[in-house]
Amino acid sequence: MRMALGASAPNILQMVFVQGMRQFAVGLAVGLSAALGLTRVLKSLLVQVSPSDPTTFFMISLVLAAAAAQGCLIPALRAMRVDPAVALRHE
Repeated sequence: MRMALGASAPNILQMVFVQGMRQFAVGLAVGLSAALGLTRVLKSLLVQVSPSDPTTFFMISLVLAAAAAQGCLIPALRAMRVDPAVALRHE
C-alpha cells in the first residue's frame, strides 16, 4: 500500500524491520527481567553454575537478536518486491 503511495523500497525495508525489531526489544526486556527474577529459584537447581551468568545472558540475547533480525528481514524483503497494483487490488 505504501509503495503505491510513493514509498521507496528502502523505506519499506526500514519500516518493516524497525517495527519487528522494536517488538523483539520489548520481548527481550521482559524476558531478561523475568529470567533475572527467577534466578533465586534456579539457584537451588544448578550445581557449580551461576544462575545469573552475564556471558550466558549476553550470548542468548545475541542469538535471539540474530533470529529476530532474520525473521524481520525475510518479510521486509518480500514486502519490497510486491507490485503496488496487486497490493491495491487485495486491499
